Amino acid sequence: KKYLLEGESIESVFDLGTQFLKLYQVIATNRRLIVVKKFPKNLLEVDYANIELIEYYTNVDWRYAIYSGFVLLISVIFFINRGAVISGMSNFLPPLAPILEAPLFPGFNTGEFILTAAALSGFLYLFGLFVLSLMGRLRILIYDQPPIDMISSLSPDIQNMIKVFETKKRTLGTQTMQQRFEAIPPLSPPKK
Repeated sequence: KKYLLEGESIESVFDLGTQFLKLYQVIATNRRLIVVKKFPKNLLEVDYANIELIEYYTNVDWRYAIYSGFVLLISVIFFINRGAVISGMSNFLPPLAPILEAPLFPGFNTGEFILTAAALSGFLYLFGLFVLSLMGRLRILIYDQPPIDMISSLSPDIQNMIKVFETKKRTLGTQTMQQRFEAIPPLSPPKK
């Protein structure tokens, strides 16, 4: 209620985000749409007349799956041949040989541990980016402004919000579109 103007009333409230983290709250009033981002705190207000479209989409980034598979393959090959790789690095960088060949765990020296941990970290990072790309986004397209994107799973709240918006757009849209077309000047013939 602290975001409302005079004469404005809340029609619907939607909590959006992932299953465990509801990061956004979208408040549909009788006049506008209010988007409250919980962390970091952010408030966006959009009149229904300025909203062009609300859509939900998912762009799966298969590159990250391929990259993570490639890094996993390299880390497995390194793990199988780790002794030869570390001895080659020790021969190439003799001052680092005592550090690389220092025993750390039984069957592991420091160089093997560092390179294996780096390869597995790269795999986890790239695979994590792939998993995050599986999460969908809700996009609110606004006339003459950049869109509002919200990371969220396709929940009943999102489906209801799109229905509420489409209903509002039908009632307000015909009046607004007529005003927009009246504001556009007619084309004049080119001057000779």
